[in-house]
Amino acid sequence: MKVWGFDEAKALRRQYSRTSDAELARIFSCNESDIASKAAELAISKDKRSFKGRPMPRWTEEQIEELRRDYTHTRNVDLARRFGRSVKSVNSKAHGLGLRKDPARLVNMGRENVAKRRDRTER
Repeated sequence: MKVWGFDEAKALRRQYSRTSDAELARIFSCNESDIASKAAELAISKDKRSFKGRPMPRWTEEQIEELRRDYTHTRNVDLARRFGRSVKSVNSKAHGLGLRKDPARLVNMGRENVAKRRDRTER
């Protein structure tokens, strides 16, 4: 199993939607299952036009209700993993539904992001 560095994960995020898993495995010197695992961890997906030759699945009423219930206080990456979608898909759907994050959640997100940046710079 591949150990991913920060810069590699960032590069994978940039290239994933438009590059085949086989090509990504060659670029990152790993196997396709490593690519799939990291993509799932990062909650990224292929471009809709090239997602196995078919459009992305529609949101179900149950998923929409769950999104309405949990969006204000749950991280988007956690929602993306729960629904098997990209973070962009969750953001887009929430925006379309007029959902907003709770102000306290936004403060916590800011603190989490600062802590992550601090951890990266201290290494």
